[in-house]
Amino acid sequence: MAKNQHRIHRLDYIRINDKLREVIERLDDTTCKYKDAWDDTRVARELKLPLNSVGNLRREAYGNLPNGGGRTDTGRLKSDVEGMLKLLEEERAAKEELQQTVSEQQTMILNLANAVEKVTRNFDDLNSKVSKLVASLVIKGYHDLRHLDAKQPPAAH
Repeated sequence: MAKNQHRIHRLDYIRINDKLREVIERLDDTTCKYKDAWDDTRVARELKLPLNSVGNLRREAYGNLPNGGGRTDTGRLKSDVEGMLKLLEEERAAKEELQQTVSEQQTMILNLANAVEKVTRNFDDLNSKVSKLVASLVIKGYHDLRHLDAKQPPAAH
């Protein structure tokens, strides 16, 4: 598949075909043309589908059409540029939204890492206190409590 082509769903092909039937008029048995102010670019823009998909389907179904809609090449170029600028703006907005999402997720990961580090420190501190408590109780003559100390092997009975 070429670099700029996008796979579209079968239902999108049906939508394109329906729109083309609406905006292309048959001049005779072998010739068709777009109705005024219509061309591949406008169809793609209105359906929010890739221009190459519209053009490919239109060529398969209707062949090459004369300059559509009575517009000059300059008018077509202007329309194409406007469409591209709109797409660029949409891509820029999507990129900003994605960057914001990534930034928020990075912050969440950092906060989670800090929480895990804090829990680990608290666990190590608690384990140390339990070991000291067990040692203190053993020294004071209480029952053999070394089994409570995670650092000591259990006593043989």
